[in-house]
Amino acid sequence: MVLLGTGCPGDLKDPQRFPATPLPECAGNIDVVADIFERRCGTDSCHAGDEPAADLNLLDGNAFENLLSVPATQCEGRVRVDPDPSNVINSFLLDKLRGPEFIPPNCGDPMPFLSRLNGNEIACVERWILENLMEADGGMPTPRDGGTEEDGGTTPTEDAGVDAGEMMSDPCGPIEGTGRVLCMRSATGCSAVFTMGGTSCDEVCALAGLTCTAAYADADDGSCTFDMATTVACNNDDAGMSDHCICGSL
Repeated sequence: MVLLGTGCPGDLKDPQRFPATPLPECAGNIDVVADIFERRCGTDSCHAGDEPAADLNLLDGNAFENLLSVPATQCEGRVRVDPDPSNVINSFLLDKLRGPEFIPPNCGDPMPFLSRLNGNEIACVERWILENLMEADGGMPTPRDGGTEEDGGTTPTEDAGVDAGEMMSDPCGPIEGTGRVLCMRSATGCSAVFTMGGTSCDEVCALAGLTCTAAYADADDGSCTFDMATTVACNNDDAGMSDHCICGSL
């Protein structure tokens, strides 16, 4: 990961590459790597560990390098993060965060699975990308709100989205139990695998007062890995089948 310093803006080596418009505003002092990648995407069944999903590790200290100009494994012809600052908005990573209407056909599902990012959080990711591109080009990004109280700027007052405390609360506890393994959790959803015949993902999610939003065939009986290519119905209750349930508040 490229670490951003502090101080006055430096001189870009190639200023013509960068849009003249201000960087996207990121309210709430969100740390993209710690607050979004680690808490929302960083589990061994997703983008961390020795075998991360889509071969993308966001927690190995090289998140930006693992994204920049790297071909998207799920979408031919796309790159995870576009190296052209004027085209960053069209990066495949941002499409995956924005939702299904932005993802081309046959290019996978929106991310994160459990708790979709709000508009401010997505803007923070876009800003993080641009800041890293500027740092690599020798420049220093301006303060995220366009200034500080000392230099006449203002601090954003709009809603910063889900804060860290809310994000890490646990509505999923009731799911964990005999024959049920809780795999991932967030403030708005969770995922779990069950190994009990005669149980469906609808029933598992209902234990936490949540709704099954997707269900997949469990790739390894009783583990938290699953086969994204093999979907099953949320009300599927085939005896002996082990399914991976995605539960949300929708």
